[in-house]
Amino acid sequence: MSATLTPAPSSSRSRLFKRLTSFGRLSAATTTAIGVWILLTIPLYRLAEPSVISKSLGFGLVAVLLGGIIATGWRWTPILGALLGGSLILQDASIWAYTLAHDEVFIHVAWQMLFFPTAILSTIFGVVALVQNYRGVPRQTPRWLDSSIAYLTVLCIGAILAAGIIRGAADTNAAGVSPGVLASLPAVTAQNIKFSPTALTARVGETVALQLVNRDSTPHTFTIDALQVNVAMPPGKTVLALFRPTSSGVYTFYCDVPGHRDSGMSGTLTVTS
Repeated sequence: MSATLTPAPSSSRSRLFKRLTSFGRLSAATTTAIGVWILLTIPLYRLAEPSVISKSLGFGLVAVLLGGIIATGWRWTPILGALLGGSLILQDASIWAYTLAHDEVFIHVAWQMLFFPTAILSTIFGVVALVQNYRGVPRQTPRWLDSSIAYLTVLCIGAILAAGIIRGAADTNAAGVSPGVLASLPAVTAQNIKFSPTALTARVGETVALQLVNRDSTPHTFTIDALQVNVAMPPGKTVLALFRPTSSGVYTFYCDVPGHRDSGMSGTLTVTS
């Protein structure tokens, strides 16, 4: 009597590959979503600088590629989503906080409210999926996960709506100045994360009135700490800076947005008696 032998599955393959767990699928999905959010920054922020466009395009495509690699089922690949999400959290936490507190453009706030939680979830899902793949823990989706994601989604949507309402009220209550008067003032222009001019002069006791022009697609500020000057410069808009220095000296003005001053967005104000 003959017996039919069925080849056993390759042990080496089983060590390398695992059928995607629930958290493995979530890790792949959130990592891919990060890439999509990054690619959306190009039209959303109206990026014009070739270096910035190429950086966003390259980083976004890499994130989408990593999501695809995780979806292949290699046991170790969820760590890629965790590392990507974790690095973005460490790198962009200050920018995220600043955007929520100061950004004048509602769509920028909304984008950050979606992007940053996605990075957090990518980190968590990547770690849990990696543990599932190597420790043999239960591979089903926990019952609490769906409700937690739903609560987080509602929280993000609520925060986005609240930001829009608050921003709308700020716009309604903002004091303005006539365009003709504003256009007649000396201009300080922000473009390509640089100020122009970078040297200003004033006299003690005289009121300084400046036309602040932001030609970038990101927000800036005109900040002089020693004189308690901090004027928000919304993207694509012109605003007024009005202050009166009370003592002579050389003061530094700069952009308070995280990373902008380090990129050279600063200048000097020389006040004489």
